[in-house]
Amino acid sequence: MKLGLLKHTFFVGIVSLLALALELSALATPPGKSSHLVHEPVIPESTSSSSERSYGVGFAAVEHLTGTPTALTGVYQFDSYNLIQAFFAIESTSPIGRFNVAGLYKHSIIQGENAGLHIGFGLGAGNVETDHGGEFAFAMVAVGGIHLSVPGLSNVKIHLDGGPQFSIIDSNSSFAIRALSPALGLSLYYQL
Repeated sequence: MKLGLLKHTFFVGIVSLLALALELSALATPPGKSSHLVHEPVIPESTSSSSERSYGVGFAAVEHLTGTPTALTGVYQFDSYNLIQAFFAIESTSPIGRFNVAGLYKHSIIQGENAGLHIGFGLGAGNVETDHGGEFAFAMVAVGGIHLSVPGLSNVKIHLDGGPQFSIIDSNSSFAIRALSPALGLSLYYQL
């Protein structure tokens, strides 16, 4: 019973956040510009232009992908619709180093001025703490989520991600459909 209520609450929370993101996008649209969400093919004006490319750095809560509660994140955005997000976490350095790395590819399927929806996939691997000590962990995920810019701070980006996840810790495997962390797979980064 509690699990069903939790899943319902999670779904309602994601839908509410999406509605808020779309509303903030419409409110932040400059006068004279359309606030409609569009998905148009990306056609570069010139093959040498890199004006759309950007980098970002920040923090993320992707516990179900990296095996640690928080991670450093780096983002490389190819254009308005495609990006790669990398995660690096160090859980401890004693007695042996426990670290995790992961990466996600995300493609925007609906994009507004300051918010949108994305889908993608990713992999994670590393060393996690279990009852038996340090164990090797591997995760594969398909993600869906929302992204938005913080109103008034257009370079600060927020991503919330979740989806089907398959993980292997030592020789035990599991499958779940959930957010990438209890914090709804939150990534917060500054776009340089």
